[in-house]
Amino acid sequence: MEMFPDKSRDDLVRALSLHGTVGAVALSLSSNLPEDDFSSDDDSLLQPSFPPSKEKIDSLQSLLKELGKNMSEERVKVKIEEEDILNDALAHYKSPEFDVKKKLRIQFKGQPAVDTGGVAREFYTKLFQVICKMFFQGGKYKSPV
Repeated sequence: MEMFPDKSRDDLVRALSLHGTVGAVALSLSSNLPEDDFSSDDDSLLQPSFPPSKEKIDSLQSLLKELGKNMSEERVKVKIEEEDILNDALAHYKSPEFDVKKKLRIQFKGQPAVDTGGVAREFYTKLFQVICKMFFQGGKYKSPV
């Protein structure tokens, strides 16, 4: 109820009984449908509107699998300095040449590693750590700065 204060308790209970898990309900209700399309007798809000597939999306893993089908096999090489990882990442993602469908091939400057998946994982892990350190505070439970 805290995540969707504009939805009635009955609608949330119906969604939970339909989808089975809180995660699936949150994914379903987070779809970008206009508010006018919702009525308590309309189950369309309870069904994900994206991706446009007949398969029911019931978990993050299945959503990522469905989105992965749209990825190109083409890779873009991105050179990253570990000391400036956030700025290098932002420069890549804000570049006019950025294509969301192309996979990244990460190369850390000064390191001879070939990216077969481990280097990209290291990049995203370090990037996430930098973002957490800059924008969040706290120990076990973090809150925005």
